[in-house]
Amino acid sequence: MKDLKRQNRWVMVLAMGMILGLPLAGIAAYFVTGHVRVNPVTVGGSHIRIDEEFIPEPIVPGKRIRKKVSIHNEGPNACYVRARVLFSDSDMGQYSDIDWDLSDWIYDGSEEYYYYQKPIAPGEDTSCLMTGIYIRPDTPEDEIKNVDVIVYAESYQADGFQDYEEAWKDYSKNLKGDMLYE
Repeated sequence: MKDLKRQNRWVMVLAMGMILGLPLAGIAAYFVTGHVRVNPVTVGGSHIRIDEEFIPEPIVPGKRIRKKVSIHNEGPNACYVRARVLFSDSDMGQYSDIDWDLSDWIYDGSEEYYYYQKPIAPGEDTSCLMTGIYIRPDTPEDEIKNVDVIVYAESYQADGFQDYEEAWKDYSKNLKGDMLYE
């Protein structure tokens, strides 16, 4: 009977060892086996430069000042472009008219941006957004001030989008952080 009890104890010890050892074997297998695959993902890029032909001239009522502005794509990918034009002095802005070249550009008054409707290939330029500034003849002499015409431009990679509207809608969605919830 003692042998049977001793034998049962060993069976119990072995059974307990196996029961407790199985999870450890699984953990060891988890640490031992594995597979790694490296898939580099590169981010596209869009880099633009604002080009202008401008020679500063005195501000004279009734005079047109030449200012040609276009955007150049310096990046490795085609991109869409939008631009905003502001006067450093809003009073002078109200006495000025800009000669817009809107053959390829479209203005969105709700966002106050001019959108170039075609993608710009690497190394290419947009058509001119503007060609000059006209100072109205009825501008009061005491209102004439030196002013900066500020051109601000942004670009967004064109790959994967059918048109400029879809691209800029995606930009706005990403800017808000909503892309994870769609």
